Amino acid sequence: MVRIKRLDITGFRGIPQSGASLIFDNRSVLLFGENGTGKSSFVDALEKLLCGRVATLDGRAQGISSDRQGPHIRAGVVPSISIVFTNPQFTFSMGDGVSEAPSTLAPYLKAAKENLFILRRRDVLNFIDTPPRERYAFLRPFLPLSGVQEVEDSLKEAKERATGDAERGGERLRQLEDAMKKALGTAGEPTEASLVKATSDSLGAVGHPPISTLDEIGGAVHSLDQEIARFGDTAIPGRLLSAISSVRELHDQISPASFTHLLAITKSLRDKEAAEAKVFYDRVLDDGIKWIREENRRACPLCEQPIDAAATIASAQARLDSMRELIDLRRQASASLTEAIATLRSMKDCAVRAKKALTALGIPDLNISTLPVDGFSTRLASLEGEITKGLKSLQLETVESSLIFLQDGSSEKSSLAESVSRLQQALDALPSPNRATQLLSTRQRITRASEGWSQIQSAKVSCKAATAKANQAETVYQRILDARKEVVQDLFNKLSGEIDRLYDCLHRDESHGGIRLEVREVGQASANLRASFYERTNEDPRGYYSDAHLDTLGISIFLGLRRWHRQLHPEFNLLVLDDVLTSIDNAHAVRLSELLLNDFNDYQVLLTTHDRIWYEHFIDIQARCGVSANYTNKVIHKWTIDEGPDLREPEDERELLQELLTKDRGAGEITSTAGRLLEHILQEMRYSLSLSVRAKRSERYEIGELWPPFYKTARKNYPTFYAKVRGLLDALDLNWTIRNWVGGHFNEWAKRASNDEAAEFGQAVAKLFDSVFCPKCRKFITPSNTPIGQLACPRGELIYPAPGRKEGVLVDRSELAKQLDGALRDASFDTNIYFENKRTETTREQ
Repeated sequence: MVRIKRLDITGFRGIPQSGASLIFDNRSVLLFGENGTGKSSFVDALEKLLCGRVATLDGRAQGISSDRQGPHIRAGVVPSISIVFTNPQFTFSMGDGVSEAPSTLAPYLKAAKENLFILRRRDVLNFIDTPPRERYAFLRPFLPLSGVQEVEDSLKEAKERATGDAERGGERLRQLEDAMKKALGTAGEPTEASLVKATSDSLGAVGHPPISTLDEIGGAVHSLDQEIARFGDTAIPGRLLSAISSVRELHDQISPASFTHLLAITKSLRDKEAAEAKVFYDRVLDDGIKWIREENRRACPLCEQPIDAAATIASAQARLDSMRELIDLRRQASASLTEAIATLRSMKDCAVRAKKALTALGIPDLNISTLPVDGFSTRLASLEGEITKGLKSLQLETVESSLIFLQDGSSEKSSLAESVSRLQQALDALPSPNRATQLLSTRQRITRASEGWSQIQSAKVSCKAATAKANQAETVYQRILDARKEVVQDLFNKLSGEIDRLYDCLHRDESHGGIRLEVREVGQASANLRASFYERTNEDPRGYYSDAHLDTLGISIFLGLRRWHRQLHPEFNLLVLDDVLTSIDNAHAVRLSELLLNDFNDYQVLLTTHDRIWYEHFIDIQARCGVSANYTNKVIHKWTIDEGPDLREPEDERELLQELLTKDRGAGEITSTAGRLLEHILQEMRYSLSLSVRAKRSERYEIGELWPPFYKTARKNYPTFYAKVRGLLDALDLNWTIRNWVGGHFNEWAKRASNDEAAEFGQAVAKLFDSVFCPKCRKFITPSNTPIGQLACPRGELIYPAPGRKEGVLVDRSELAKQLDGALRDASFDTNIYFENKRTETTREQ
């Protein structure tokens, strides 16, 4: 299994150019440090290297990023971050790609890129407080649905495309029907009967028999052709009439009305939206009202907060009414756009017919060119490119300037009118009698009507097919949505079981839990969070749970998701919890410690905290769970902007001090090293002896603030210890200030301090360290619970008994329970003895 051996950092966040290393040594790390000592710098560096970003910086606000604010403020160098891995042995540094790593490490690095392994204090409640849709987005990386999501997105796109095709097909059909009504001179919907009647009327006007069905139009045209043939060659007049009709139809259809209306309504819509200065989703309010009414909801369908249904509906309806003008403008703009697109395509069809008719003239002397139609078609294509961009992307100024060719008097429209005039002159100049002209016009009219009817029938078939396709796409899309919801709910059920189990481990025998993730029935890709509280079930936990319980719920959710992610990526075993125990009480913190040590013992964990009591608890629980060998426990003693976090272990300082004393190094180096060691000793004694130290906002104390209370507490409360090391304590009480004179600050007069004085100070500190630190259990002495007044290390290797008492030898917890079983069975409380003991204790303290 891949393990981190060490994390090396230079010039990043709170770590200066001199650098710092967090030694994992293939184990998990428990890192303690007061607030502001640089714990999160290690977490940020780990995230920057593995994920390429830092969540607390990147995307947080404009102008803030890990590239800009990540480098140390005084480093003056490009940050350097690297991880030394084992299994396989490999160093991964900033700038390295996953492809450069060994094949056995690549899956680890790829899984880390998803950035689903770090929980910070600020993130604990994010999942709980986030809206349902964003909650689903948070869950999505944990769900193996990438293929389903791709299919769903494709079907959604297909559904929208099919719906658009159906709408455009319907508008095209309406345009053809309007053209047919104009040609027939009727107001109603074109039907076969109305077309038969109009054709019969046209035939009757030239003395030809009527038709009874549309199938007879071919025979009627043939009959007209036979009569026309008696007038000689009528091909040229016929082609001229066809060209005149087609070009005139194009000329007459050219109008900017649809487009100017579109521009006007779009401008009004945008002005209205700008005046409202917000996005208004009328569909949301309409659907919300429907959901509340139909489902008799007691909670808002969007935010899940309890609501007064009647008041909410009234408020939503009032908002809809107040925004009715905006809603109407949106609908009008959408309809106007569809109409403009249909008008464009109708003009394109006319242009195609006109060019075909002009090309078919075949009269060399006539000299009629297709250039006017070609020029119009080119301008029309350019306009179509702008219009079809859609309402949101419509460039009003561009469209308005391109409408000039549709205006009366434009060169394009004038050219078409001139072509019609020249064609008409050519027709009038032909030696053809009026009867032939009437017959040709009738033939042209009924042929055009027949072609139009065929186009209408074809458009109806296409429109019906497009509508059916849109309905099928909607049905398929809804089915895959339902299928995804079923799959996701099944996954949610499994996740919920794991999260509820973890939460129950932290809250045994408490009347709440039943944590459950649910897919929302309304809306898409949304997730609800539900829980129980006493007799209330299926409730939003935010309504009943305390802040501490919400914290543990947030941690349980993250841990449950992390275990789920581990199932998807078994090779990725890293877990980082950065100071997440802010409002959790001691009992639950202990249970969380046991949970981490037992259920996550196959993870490599980086756990940071600023709570010293919890830090000590966690170390004790490591031993109880038998996993001490899996953890390395570290303390950041202090932090400065120039030196960064001080992670040096006290025994390392002791070893260095001994080396300096042996080699008789200079006074400054000896006192500096001895001073740091004394500072570490006093920091530890501050916690273990509960020293009375005046509080500071920074919680960073120096020797001068810690030594007096330590010296006083040792003399007063632990006389056996004081008697044992009295000489050392008294000597240090007199000369601890040499550290500041020589080793801490530059003082001209301090140059006279001799090496002997420095060595005396160093030796005293070294002996004091040996008196309070056990090298076997690597712990400092602490007060024993029994007997009161004794100081000892956890293993009992270093003991200072209470006055007048024998050494209290530590025994196994279970053995101690057996020894004490029934010891207080016959005990009774005697107030006289109690007050006598209190008087004795008060006298001794005075």
